[in-house]
This record gives sequence, structure tokens and C-alpha cells, in this order.
Amino acid sequence: MAYVSCKPVKKATELKPETIGTANGNQGRALQEPQWEKAHPDVELKFRKGAALPLSYTIYRIDTQVLGDWLRRIPKMKEPQNWEEAGKLSLPNPEGELLGFDLLNSPVMAPELAAKFPEIMTFSGKARNQAVTTLQCEFTPRGFTAQILSTKETYLIEPLENQGMNLYIVFRKTDLVPVKNKQFPEGNSR
Repeated sequence: MAYVSCKPVKKATELKPETIGTANGNQGRALQEPQWEKAHPDVELKFRKGAALPLSYTIYRIDTQVLGDWLRRIPKMKEPQNWEEAGKLSLPNPEGELLGFDLLNSPVMAPELAAKFPEIMTFSGKARNQAVTTLQCEFTPRGFTAQILSTKETYLIEPLENQGMNLYIVFRKTDLVPVKNKQFPEGNSR
């Protein structure tokens, strides 16, 4: 697998996280809401081959195993939607602030397929303080990914492929730079 490097390499022990806490605690649950920590920005970013690198971003660390265990406890979405039963999850935005979300497990796979791949989970959410801000996210063996949509912007949370470091990149969709496909000459499209 090829990687793209855009920052000097630092060892995991040289990262200086800054705990930014949670927007709302998770009272009454045995598991505490996972904590996002701002990570030092001089980490070598390892993306999948061909992925666009954002112009501006913030890097965070979270214990992916703890996050996965916590997400497995989120109740499934029902009709009518049961937001009063929703799990509470705080997610960082590109400015380094945490936004609180109500989150429900919203399976998209057929039950037989979901039974075959229980490690793949999908969720829908809405911001607690901004009614028009919504969230779609998933948890897979690759990690946690999220797309947050508001009337002002869309931003993304994606895992970096830094083995064992639990690093995530948060960036605005408008900060993505298209990667030119060398297979197709300029002016031609697929």
C-alpha cells in the first residue's frame, strides 16, 4: 500500500495530545463517552493511495477500540424515530470545538449480510444545539468515519492509516484538493 507524506515524521511518543473533553457527559451508562484529544500536527499523514489531501485540517487521537465498544451500545433507530433513547457523542469540528450529537444505530445492510459482518455499523445523528446539523457515520475494521452536514458547511472525520496510533483527521469538504488521475490526459473525463 502506498502512502502520501505531507509532514515530517514524529514518533508516537513525541505526540503531545491536548485533551479537549466532551460536550456532554454520558451519565447513567457503564461506559464513559470516548474522549477526543488534539494531536500534535507534525505527524506523517498516511492516506490511502490516491486520496486527496485537505488544505487545512486538525488531527485528533481517540482510542478506536473504546469508541467501537461505546458505539455498539447505541440503540437502533425505530419508526417513529426514538431520539429520546439516542446515545450522546461529541465530535470535533475543524476549529477544534466539540459538537454534541444524538446518535442512533441505523443499519443499511440486509439482516443476513449484517449478521455476516457485525463489525460494520452505521449511524445517523443530529446536533443537540443546532437542529439543522446532521451526521452520518460508520464504524468498520478500518476505524470511524463521519460526515457532518450543516447549512454552512460539510466536514469529515476520517482515520489516518498510522498503525496503532488511533489518529483521525478532521477537515472541511471544501478543503479537499482533487488528485489528478494520470491515467486520463487533461480534458478527458471518465
